[in-house]
Amino acid sequence: MTVILEEATPEWSYTGDPSNSRLDKIRLMIGDTLSIRQLLLDAEITFYFPATDNDKIICAKCCDNISAKLLGDPNFTLGSWSEDRDTLASKYKEKAKTFWAQVNSLALMSGVSISGEVATTEPLTMDWGQV
Repeated sequence: MTVILEEATPEWSYTGDPSNSRLDKIRLMIGDTLSIRQLLLDAEITFYFPATDNDKIICAKCCDNISAKLLGDPNFTLGSWSEDRDTLASKYKEKAKTFWAQVNSLALMSGVSISGEVATTEPLTMDWGQV
């Protein structure tokens, strides 16, 4: 008797309907919508959902995570298509900075930081070790 064990595959999904799925909305905002180039698993994104309702904070964290994953990865070539992982990591780091700047700007305009304290002109920082 032969027993075949199926290896569990991590979940990645994108339905293409960001108006009805927060996960899809985040994927669209960070540019992780191609099934042939899956950057973050569903669980790696939804991990942040309980911590905040601010999707831009989640996008910033996701872009930081993508950048960290890609740094140092070998470049990828398939036929005539190639991808420089360090360049892609840099692009995602810049995208994260853009999201963080938007979060900081909104907090300053409202006068309240993400943590509920009075906002200052100093950039906001978050301790994600508690998430």
